[in-house]
Amino acid sequence: MYIHLQPLHPLGHEPGESLTAALKREFLEETGIEVKVIKNVGMADFMLPWTWNNYEFVHHIAAFYLVEKVGGNLKNPQQFEGQDSLNAMWVSKDEASMNDASPLILKAFRWMEEEVLSPDVEVYEEWEIKD
Repeated sequence: MYIHLQPLHPLGHEPGESLTAALKREFLEETGIEVKVIKNVGMADFMLPWTWNNYEFVHHIAAFYLVEKVGGNLKNPQQFEGQDSLNAMWVSKDEASMNDASPLILKAFRWMEEEVLSPDVEVYEEWEIKD
């Protein structure tokens, strides 16, 4: 999805699966870590330019959850062509910027500092997907 950028993983829902069930399953599949959902910390609403399938903008509505590790060990995700997290890596807040991270990452770091997510939509007119 965000080629060569650090994204927060979008959930792939299974039929009939809740957000929190998908979150736990995807966390385990992608990282090897089993988590317990502590609470929903809010929603983020943003739009950015995205030329794909006859669309010019994408409108993201993201749910953020606070989780706690309850088991497992960190693993590297399986790499395959076209994977949205190809070459994913752990980054610190100081390393992340609009040049190498998605708006979701930046919102997550902002929440970690302020524990607030704005209810207003943020529009990133100049954001671009890097190849």
